[in-house]
Amino acid sequence: MYKLVKTDVDATYLLWHITESVEDLLKQVSFSVSEQEAWQQITHPRKQQEWLAVRVALKYLLHKSGYAYTGLYKDHLGKPNLLNSSLHISIAHCFPFAVAFLDKKNPVGIDIQLPHKKLHKVKHKFLNDEEIKDSEGDLEKLCIYWCAKEAAYKAYSRKTLSLKQHIKLASFTKSCKGVLWGELASRPLTISYTFHERYVLAWCEKG
Repeated sequence: MYKLVKTDVDATYLLWHITESVEDLLKQVSFSVSEQEAWQQITHPRKQQEWLAVRVALKYLLHKSGYAYTGLYKDHLGKPNLLNSSLHISIAHCFPFAVAFLDKKNPVGIDIQLPHKKLHKVKHKFLNDEEIKDSEGDLEKLCIYWCAKEAAYKAYSRKTLSLKQHIKLASFTKSCKGVLWGELASRPLTISYTFHERYVLAWCEKG
């Protein structure tokens, strides 16, 4: 089961609810050589489901958008890319969901996460003092900050990028969906977010 959302004329994401077994997912996607090597390193059944489902989601998203799935490879920054394609993609998963994002023109980033108490313990690692104050101990708001910064990180993909030091977000009022404003190395950022059930989903399109 999936949900298809068009964010603008060139960008769409597909949210996949993972209900299939590893065996069923394996039947729906083929691997590149590098993916075959990566697959052999994954032994935990749930991790296998997530790894496969995000590729199935991407395959369906491409099909719905009129493109073929050619397989994935990771570039020198560790960012997944489509083989032999100029399309921009981003993928993420947090069981039982997998999500794939496609943009025809610009680099993109997407992230999904379930608000978890561990975010309180690590917030100082990805938020500056103003952002911590704005979160006011609100777990869902912390998760929005986390997903938004992860999405921006993926869109701009630099090895030396720090979520805390380089990605700065303005204070905001939490809602069921919204837009966050900020900056990355003095460059303006716009990041959208929404809740799906209890999960936070955030995406960033590099302008």
